[in-house]
Order: sequence, then C-alpha cells, then structure tokens
Amino acid sequence: MAIGNTGFSLRQIGQQGGDGPAAWLVDDPDAQTQTVDGWNPTDGHLVAIGGPGSGTSSTLAAVVLDLCRRHRVDDLHLQILDLDSGLLSPLLGLPHVGSVIGPTDADRRTRLLRLLDEEIVARRSGVVAAAPEIVLVIDDLAGLSRAHDPVRDHEPHDRLSRIWSDGPTVGVRVAASVTRAADLGPDQAATSTVPPEDRSEAHRR
Repeated sequence: MAIGNTGFSLRQIGQQGGDGPAAWLVDDPDAQTQTVDGWNPTDGHLVAIGGPGSGTSSTLAAVVLDLCRRHRVDDLHLQILDLDSGLLSPLLGLPHVGSVIGPTDADRRTRLLRLLDEEIVARRSGVVAAAPEIVLVIDDLAGLSRAHDPVRDHEPHDRLSRIWSDGPTVGVRVAASVTRAADLGPDQAATSTVPPEDRSEAHRR
C-alpha cells in the first residue's frame, strides 16, 4: 500500500476519518481503493522516512493537525523541533502546541529536551499522577547532530535517547522525520516496525 497523491484536503481526509486517525490516504492497488489512515500516539513512536521533497514535513504537519482534531487541549500537548525547512512554524498557532523551536535556537532546544526528560522521570516515579499525553515532533532527526555535536554537546542526544526509550510507558512519544533509515540510532531502529509499505516510508514503534 502507498499514500495516494490525490489532492484531497486535510478537511476531506478528516471528514472521511471520523473520530479515528486520519492523516493520510493509503492506496490499495489490488482492491483499487483508498482508505484513510493515521497515527495514534498510543501505538508508539512514528518515524517518516524520505528524501528532500518527499513530503515528510507535510506528513508531520498532517499528523499534528489530525491529533489536534481528535484531542482536547487538556488531554494532549505538542512540542515541535523544526530542524529542517521551517514548514512547521505555522503550527505554533494551534492551542495544543507549546513551542516550535527552529534550527538555530540551541539553548531552547536543549531546555525543552531537559524538561521532557525530567517530566518522564517524575511520571515514572509517581510524582505526577494524571497528566496529558505529550508528543515531541522532530522534523529532520539527523539535524540534531548538526546542531549539537554528539561528542562536545551530548546532553540533547542523551536526553532524547531517554525520551525515546522511557517515554512511551508514561505517555510521552515522538513523531519524527529522517531522510534515510540510517539516520536512526541503533536503539531507535531496533524499536521501529514497518506498517503497510510505502506509507511515506513511515515507521511506527
């Protein structure tokens, strides 16, 4: 199956999706049909893989809009690291979105990852009881290594690694894009599975 280039608007996809996930259209050539599909954070992490111009940024934007459509603000918080083209900056206007941090704002990016890491520790220890789902959206995961040298500035990488490994059990998950599967770290790749093929080469944990 593959995402269809149908020209459907997000509103049309949402109308077809009803209350369920509706971020993309999936082609089924054998049945000559298209079905609406999307991502539930409870399924685990999401990684969209594709080169420049393949639509991974648009896929993440569609996922964000769909999550906002289906969740109350009190139930879902979104934080965005836009390390690519800046296409996600308009999403800051959504009530669910706490921040959109661009590629040049290293200090804010480090503080956000620290905050999320500490939030996970608090949730795992039972300090935080009822808490909203949190989704960290990262457009161009490999851009983190360009912005923060993994040897000299390793804190963001350490924080993200713990967010990735420990977050799902306490309601903190990641939706990211990469240009190639090799951009995923060993632990990230080991915890990713492949849904129906060619869904913008999307992987879900």
